[in-house]
Amino acid sequence: MKQLIKKEFFLGWKWYNYLFFVFPVMILIPNYPLFTGMMYVFFFVTTLFPAFLTNNDYKFMSGLPIRRKDIVFSKYFDVLLGQVGTLFLAAIMLLIKVFVIKETSVPLMDPNFAFVGMTLIEYAVFNLIFMSTYFTELKLPKSILLSLLGFFVCIGILEVLVQVVPPLKTALDTLDVAYIGWRIGVLVVGVAAYVGGSILAFRLACQRFFRYNM
Repeated sequence: MKQLIKKEFFLGWKWYNYLFFVFPVMILIPNYPLFTGMMYVFFFVTTLFPAFLTNNDYKFMSGLPIRRKDIVFSKYFDVLLGQVGTLFLAAIMLLIKVFVIKETSVPLMDPNFAFVGMTLIEYAVFNLIFMSTYFTELKLPKSILLSLLGFFVCIGILEVLVQVVPPLKTALDTLDVAYIGWRIGVLVVGVAAYVGGSILAFRLACQRFFRYNM
């Protein structure tokens, strides 16, 4: 497994793949929706995964004594690393925005724990759709379109709920310490959804890939 992951870094990743980790800096743009700094990680997927198909990566590895679930994990690791790396950098940007720039109110969700939790839920939705569809037939455009659709629909639902339901807006779209328990609760739910969704996505991808005929 370690050798497969090393292979991804040294042979799969190109210099431009690392550029997508710059986009969380967009969180620092004044009076700008925070989620825009979180969504460009998916363009990382659209630049990395086509090379796997072009280079016949799956067919080559399937001819070696490598378990198919290890092949799936090595590719899924790229997606997870992109998302976790984006979240880590975004957390730094959120701290700078709140404590250095002193901007605590922006359009849609404010920079707080609830925003991070909602982002994790949205990433989990993307992973579930992308992994389960991509490893069914290894066709990238369909998988990307469906998973991005799910991601943006999830953003829309969560953002609308917070904005139109007064108790949610009062507790979640703020930095008021009186409601910090609510926001931490959303973060905990987001972490659970991301971990659980990621595990389920991996299992579904393995099931699909086991049935795929090279």
